[in-house]
Amino acid sequence: MLTMDYGKPYCGEGRYIAVSFSLQIFDPYGVGLENWGFFVCLCANLRAPLWLSGKNELYLSSFFEFLSMKRLFAAIKINPDKAFLDQLLKLNSQLRHEKIKWVEKHKIHVTLKFFGETAEERIPEIIQVLEEVATDINVFSFSLQKLGVFGSSYDPRVVWVGIEPYADLASIMKIIRNKLNVIGFEPDRQNLVPHLTLGRIKFLKDKKLFQQIIDQNKEISSQEITVDRFILFESILKKEGPVYLALKTFQLRK
Repeated sequence: MLTMDYGKPYCGEGRYIAVSFSLQIFDPYGVGLENWGFFVCLCANLRAPLWLSGKNELYLSSFFEFLSMKRLFAAIKINPDKAFLDQLLKLNSQLRHEKIKWVEKHKIHVTLKFFGETAEERIPEIIQVLEEVATDINVFSFSLQKLGVFGSSYDPRVVWVGIEPYADLASIMKIIRNKLNVIGFEPDRQNLVPHLTLGRIKFLKDKKLFQQIIDQNKEISSQEITVDRFILFESILKKEGPVYLALKTFQLRK
């Protein structure tokens, strides 16, 4: 039997919510588990149960380990030219009737590697790997070209713009993936598709009209963008949207 015992939320830097419940547990071995309380902490896709005994003893080690996790990603910060931003503003206006969460212009980036919730003590070894990658990669350039949508026509999820040429970007993504795999970070399951996310689709009222507008703006493009660095970011989730904190910048080889 599960009943709400205490509902006051706990928010740590806007990232965590804790809810306390009272739980009746079947205890066939008589070890005294009945009437334990527990916390369920929600953070993105992570759930960490923390148990309280009948004597209200909290096992703090797991709790503080959870609180020390940081949501990390490595990315190239993009500062598009005014002409591209004007095209994006036009697209936003045409789709203003739809529920789409557009990326703010000062947060536009190309993700190289998404780490997700990561133990703080692993950050130094991540930085070491990324430094090794940066010293082996020459400065390169690309432009943003052609609008695309991830997901099916029945369930579109993400509006994105492609990258041309993409060979250099795909190479650095592959190198990062392989080097991180050596120290225990599993490769992303999806194929490497160099792209820049423009907006995440929450709900569409008219999917047919949405696709027509996407097709009308298919040829969106930017001027050439020179890439001479990438950044390890911490993403702090807040009610008004994520805040990106730059932890370390990595200069590419000239």
